[in-house]
Amino acid sequence: MATTAGDQASKSGLPRLASGVLFACGFAALAGSAAAGAIHGPILPNQHQRASFVLLAVGVAVAQLFVVITPKNQSYHCSLAFLIPAIFVLPPAWLLALCVIQHLPEWIKLRYPWYIQTFNIANYAVDALAAWGAADLVMRSQLLSHDAALVVAAVAAAIAFVAVNHVLLAVMLWAARGHSLRQSGLFTFASLSTDLAVAGCGIVLLGLWSGDRWLAGATLATLFLIQRSLSVPALEQETRLDPKTGLFNATHFLAELDEELERSMRFGRPLSIVMADLDLLRDINNTYGHLAGDMVLSGIAEIMQEEVRSYDLAARFGGEEFALLLPETSLDEAAEIADRVRVKLANTRFTIPGYRRAIRATISCGIAGFPEHAGDSTGLIQAADAALYASKSNGRDRTTVAASSGDEFAAAVAELDDRHLTRA
Repeated sequence: MATTAGDQASKSGLPRLASGVLFACGFAALAGSAAAGAIHGPILPNQHQRASFVLLAVGVAVAQLFVVITPKNQSYHCSLAFLIPAIFVLPPAWLLALCVIQHLPEWIKLRYPWYIQTFNIANYAVDALAAWGAADLVMRSQLLSHDAALVVAAVAAAIAFVAVNHVLLAVMLWAARGHSLRQSGLFTFASLSTDLAVAGCGIVLLGLWSGDRWLAGATLATLFLIQRSLSVPALEQETRLDPKTGLFNATHFLAELDEELERSMRFGRPLSIVMADLDLLRDINNTYGHLAGDMVLSGIAEIMQEEVRSYDLAARFGGEEFALLLPETSLDEAAEIADRVRVKLANTRFTIPGYRRAIRATISCGIAGFPEHAGDSTGLIQAADAALYASKSNGRDRTTVAASSGDEFAAAVAELDDRHLTRA
């Protein structure tokens, strides 16, 4: 990455506990810079360091602008690759100034609230100072030759930077949003290894910088390839998403349904789907305009994402129709989930620009499950659609479970076994 807090921003300000974390990080950055300057000696850099500062400042500021947002809403930056050599070639007191320059162009471009970018600056400054402290400890130990000590110090600095960065951001996300470590995703193998890989490029950059700072520019090609490769999952995700709501699209839903249905048949586990349709969308569009209809569609999507479990799948099936894929879920459990979504939407009010009265919307839901209703995706969707139309016919804003057509579990399993035998 390294990781920043921008993609986790709140629209309502910073809670008191998170304000305390922000103050503590800011104080640590200022006090750490002063202490490091006192330990290191003169704060004013020499001519060589001034030239290095300019080059590294340009590199870190530009790299910070090219952010990659993953499908799991984590942000990756390659700016860390420029901070690792800065820890070794600049006076430590100047690291705070470098972090400020790093985040200013991004701040101007994205216009984050002041407290988000202030925390990011303080976080990076504390990370860099912790990395400098780890490197300085190794270099002062005199247990290794200078070249060996430099390599070990660079590795120690990279690990310290990534570790402190993730810990501080995890604390802030807990204080500001109540996110657990698991919810933050900061300590997954993918998250940590990606940051350490970018830091590894910084170590290579340091090695080249120590020999010829202009030759060090060759590492930019590696950073470019890393940045592009990080974009691939996000691009793949875009092909599976509905652009208006951010939910998965019908194509991805059908593919996942086939896969989950086969797994349910293999292991004899239940599976349910919910088909939901927004009631009277045409009336909303005709009365308040299509932007109001789009706002309601987005509101339904947001409610679905809030109410479903981590392993469920919510999709926009087309127009005003939505679908939920609920693995390991009985019909009764599916009805509870559908009703949570339905009731929450009915209690939500949408404020439409230009209208004083907020509007409300409702959905009708139909539920079908395996093995009760069908052993294939087409049959399940048809059964759920029939139940949905029954909800519409009986007055809307209700949930209906499809009428059972008998237990087709054994037949479905036999059919699946036949397909596997045919393939063999």
